[in-house]
Amino acid sequence: MNTLLKVCPIPIFFSFSVYLAGQNKTAEDHLHAGRAWQVSGSWQSAFNAYSDAITMKPTLAEALYNRAVCAVNLDKQHVALLDLNDLLRLSPNDMVALDLRGTLLLEKGRYQQAVDDFTKVIENQKSFNAYLNRAIGYLRLSQLSECFDDLTVCKTMETNHPTLNAAFGDYFLQKGDEQMAMSCYEKSLALEPKNASVLNNCGTIAANQEDFAKAVEYFQSALSLAQESGTYANLALIQVKLKNYEGASANALKALEIDLSEPSANYAQAVISFDNGNNQEAVDYCTQAIRNDENYAAAYLLRAKAQMNLDERLSAKADLKKALQLQPSNQEAATLLSNE
Repeated sequence: MNTLLKVCPIPIFFSFSVYLAGQNKTAEDHLHAGRAWQVSGSWQSAFNAYSDAITMKPTLAEALYNRAVCAVNLDKQHVALLDLNDLLRLSPNDMVALDLRGTLLLEKGRYQQAVDDFTKVIENQKSFNAYLNRAIGYLRLSQLSECFDDLTVCKTMETNHPTLNAAFGDYFLQKGDEQMAMSCYEKSLALEPKNASVLNNCGTIAANQEDFAKAVEYFQSALSLAQESGTYANLALIQVKLKNYEGASANALKALEIDLSEPSANYAQAVISFDNGNNQEAVDYCTQAIRNDENYAAAYLLRAKAQMNLDERLSAKADLKKALQLQPSNQEAATLLSNE
């Protein structure tokens, strides 16, 4: 998600030489300097000037907000949140600050708090971005009815928006309607082709439909835009199905280099090991995948099969039961368990 940052469009008539040479500068002097640095895109210098202003006058609302904007651009989101919290204690109804804090909370995975902030914004102004971001928050909380209501409101405001189409795609994907999800994602990509998250989701749908060539194309396109562990793992899983073990292993390792807790990368390695007769290695990789995702049904099933080859019948039976508990319609797990 892209954070929308608001830089104050204030005309600057300010002499840096006077500022730098001046003595006994006031908080307002530092504030004016921060504005000038900010407009020029010098985020660290602006951040420092706003910090000087806040030190002298902690209740200077504009300095708090603008320093938060600078902090985001310096990849210091935690600092931005602290400034926004301070500002909102002073001005609880500052809609711009609430909107920015909600956006940062959404990015940090604090979905309920983000929803609460966007709700306050919506109560005061019918903002497209607030409705859209609240819908995304509801989606992450699996509150699908509330999500759909907000997306519907957004559609009455703006019918052809890439992020809105992508959010509808995420909604339908979570509902299990892959055809509608793909249709929404395609509309989003027509407006914004370079969206790694949407491309990755399209790859997932193509993989589920066993269009592996298309899935590989989507995943590779996503990786050309963003090096995400989940996308590398998804590509590895496809390559496993295509028996391209060398490519699968390479991509699984890339996923684990980015995120050691990526369960699908460990599962891909487990499949490679199992298919090559390395049952204990397969068990170990599956165990690691399950440690990072205790609801990974495929990992329980594969570990059970490897354990059966190792004549570890009790452990295999327990894993088959767990796989069936997670996926009651899994015929392979049911058949293997009935034979135990």
